[in-house]
Amino acid sequence: MTIQKKVKQLVDLGYDNDIIARTLEISTEELNSIKQELGYKTRLQALKDRYQKAYNNIPADQEKKPKQLTVEQIEEIEKRLEQLEELGNTLNDGRAFGKREEILQNILKSLSYMDSLYLPLEYAEKVYRLLPSRYTVKECKSVIAFDTKKVRYHQKYMEAISDRIEETENVEDLRRLKSTVSTTWKDSYIVVSTLISKIDKKISQISKPLAQQPTEGVKNIVKLVIGEEYHEEEAKKLLEIEAEKYLEKQKQSIEENRQNSYYLQNQNYTIERARKQIRYQIEILVSRSKEYQIQDIDRTYQRLQEFTDDAFRPIIENLLMNKRFDEAKKLAFKCFPRTDDLELAKRGNQYKSKIRLAQIADFIMKGINAPEGSIQDEDQWYEMLDNGIKRSKVFPNTIILGKTKDGLRDITWNDVMEQGTIWKEQQAEKSSKEDGFERV
Repeated sequence: MTIQKKVKQLVDLGYDNDIIARTLEISTEELNSIKQELGYKTRLQALKDRYQKAYNNIPADQEKKPKQLTVEQIEEIEKRLEQLEELGNTLNDGRAFGKREEILQNILKSLSYMDSLYLPLEYAEKVYRLLPSRYTVKECKSVIAFDTKKVRYHQKYMEAISDRIEETENVEDLRRLKSTVSTTWKDSYIVVSTLISKIDKKISQISKPLAQQPTEGVKNIVKLVIGEEYHEEEAKKLLEIEAEKYLEKQKQSIEENRQNSYYLQNQNYTIERARKQIRYQIEILVSRSKEYQIQDIDRTYQRLQEFTDDAFRPIIENLLMNKRFDEAKKLAFKCFPRTDDLELAKRGNQYKSKIRLAQIADFIMKGINAPEGSIQDEDQWYEMLDNGIKRSKVFPNTIILGKTKDGLRDITWNDVMEQGTIWKEQQAEKSSKEDGFERV
């Protein structure tokens, strides 16, 4: 076997450059040259592709599946659907006596044409609904093959529903899809529950009430807390005004809907509960809004303590969101110095680890978003990344790069890194550990 064929074989298996070079006893420069001759993408180009697939939440077996059917394919699918309906009717009446195995074989043949095709929702649902119950064919020799097919066509059905969820912005359509999906729990609890979560999240995004957004009063409190001039009494007065408004609004909502909800019948909002909600909104605004850049960290920390029990967390989140890693580290070491208090030390280690993870994620995303050719030595970039991960004593599945397009799942380094790397192997060996906090 030539060196080119060996390289192709190992690359196709997903091994990274270092392992391939060591296995074949060649330099990384020679390996890169061979890969270029063979038409392979660079390591960063491949990484960008993997990230895009993870972002779009595309399973590997769907990547190259065309989602447009030709006229001929549509005609053949409709012909197969008619066959399935006729065969299903035969199974359910007296004509099936002694012929169930033959009928089941014909059902499997009718399905075989559609195995490799993407089925739009209308067709996927028809196929799934036309498949006979296992009870009617349980004595047949081909029942195991039928079970496999039924699982596959349930997956096709769920894929089609997932696509429709992404396409539609109509809440009523989404609710109908949720009702449809809920009838298939028995076939795949995990897939169905994931789709229902996806539907609920999209409905929430579309119909999210403006009342849940921070009010102008809350925004003004945050501006006072992080601004140059601070009037404590003014900020506290604003807090009381916003709490009273919130309390009044909640009381009104409860009265309007109390008859229709057992939960609301037992709710009793108080002014203290309303203050707590406003304090929470202040925390969220400081943590997640890029509009509010903290200028003086120590000063903001002192002021924020008046409004929340944990002033440290929203400030750290704000600094990490704005890529101010050195300042975040400095604050963490100041607030959590070395101590014999195990609980305090554990909390400090968690925050310090979170900062390191965010810094590594930022390094990775800069590589993914870098213009083509702007990183001259990709192997050196990977070496710097690997060294950073090793020094930080964290695992790839704890490095969060962002969210999938539908917002339902985190994308981690473990999702997009090269297969066959040392870190992948170590991750598999220690998969029982969910995070790296105890190793900090």
